[in-house]
Amino acid sequence: MPSLITVSPSGGSGATLTSFAPYAGSGSAAPLLSAANKIQISGFSLGQPLQVTNLIFIMNTPDNTNNCDIGIYDSTGTLRAHIGAQILAAVSNDLAVVGGPVTLPAGKYYLAFTSNATTAKMNIPSISTRVLTNLPIVESATASAGGGLPAGIVIPADAWALATSVLWVSMH
Repeated sequence: MPSLITVSPSGGSGATLTSFAPYAGSGSAAPLLSAANKIQISGFSLGQPLQVTNLIFIMNTPDNTNNCDIGIYDSTGTLRAHIGAQILAAVSNDLAVVGGPVTLPAGKYYLAFTSNATTAKMNIPSISTRVLTNLPIVESATASAGGGLPAGIVIPADAWALATSVLWVSMH
């Protein structure tokens, strides 16, 4: 399995985190949203700060018609980075974050996906072993509008689990 964290030299005083993929591997379709403008979230943690300029992800089922948004919320439910509501017609995507770059300090985060329809599905990794996560794929009680992520959401209580279904994105 490839390294989940890429570290590069930082001029003699240690190392700097340059990219982070919560989970890597080939994949299958995430569950459909239960309704339009629902928000799927999945938890992950960063052990050190990361400057995010782009989100790289795979759509298992692209949508040529409806707006979707993918982003990152912190543990308070505040949106820290996202790509903005847009049509995700491609399978492979490498899109800049709105207002980026954004620096995420070490801490607990939630990858989020929403759409103003139920047709698009993110890719989730096909992993034979389980990964420990503070929150497998769930829907937030907060709704989105027009396929764009809101500035804040209700984060469900941690539900630590060994899971085989987690949302996946690479950040750089």
